[in-house]
This record gives sequence, structure tokens and C-alpha cells, in this order.
Amino acid sequence: MPERYGEGPHCRLWQLAAFDLTPCFGCDRCGSRCVDGWECTEEEFLALLTHLEATPDVRSVCRQPKLAEWGEGVVRRCWFRDDLQGRCAVYQARPLVCRLFGHVEWLPCPVGEVIPAAGSGVSAMQEYARHPRAPFAVWAGLPDCCARSRKAVGECVWHELVAQGRTRSPAR
Repeated sequence: MPERYGEGPHCRLWQLAAFDLTPCFGCDRCGSRCVDGWECTEEEFLALLTHLEATPDVRSVCRQPKLAEWGEGVVRRCWFRDDLQGRCAVYQARPLVCRLFGHVEWLPCPVGEVIPAAGSGVSAMQEYARHPRAPFAVWAGLPDCCARSRKAVGECVWHELVAQGRTRSPAR
């Protein structure tokens, strides 16, 4: 959570993100839906970056094989999905779209166990949609080759972002 929790243009978003949205029994079936390409706001990116700086073991997660069969095709899994441990490596700093899994009608719990979040998921996402969003790699300023190569992503995330403190907003 950013130190500015409760302040600024994203106040409502961070209040939503702070809700306890974890009344499940921990089966991790929603983790099977974690794919690359999700977008986040700049504040979510900065929260993720802070978490990455404090959690060096995420580096090995970024290097795990990330291609997975999905329906009749193949997708890239989320950079931060730890398939070896069966968990999200950035769970505490995950963006709102990840927090809403199992709590809104369009991202239902795969086993039907999670109680929907208080309030309207639709209005939360409408508010969220008003804020600039971009994929993590774009906020990070990672080269295109790193955005496409899973091994390079792990190196870029750690050498470019954490070690050198390199961050930049996407071109708008």
C-alpha cells in the first residue's frame, strides 16, 4: 500500500484494495487464471515496485517457465505467478483487478466459494477505468525484448528496476 493511502485521486481505489477480499479457503484455483498483460495504475505499479525491492525472492519467480495451455491455445502466465509454490509472489501488493478475482460477477470464484465484495464491482471498475493504466512492463520502461522474453523479464525487473531504480510513466 502506498504511504499516501486515503489521499489523492486514487483514494477510493486504495480503499477498495484495502478491503479484506480473502474469505476463501485457499484452494488457489483462481491462480490458474493469472495471465500476463494485465494493466495497473501508476500507484499500483509503484506499490508493486516497492514490494519487489523488499522481496528479492520474487526474482526466481519471474524466471519460471510461463507458457501454459489455455483452452485451445497457449498463454503467458503472469510474471509474478509462482507455479512452484502455487501462489502469487506479490500478493500483498497485487493490483485491484487481481484483488477482485472471486468477488465480482465477471471474475467469479472457480469453485463458487467466495462471498462477493460489499458494494458494486461495476462502479469500482468504472472509477478505476478513469485512471491511466498500462501493463507493468510499460510503466517500468522495459525494452520490448524483455517484455517478450520471460528469462529477460526476470533480469530486467531486477537489474533495471530495483538495482538502478529505473521507473518511468508510459507515454500518454
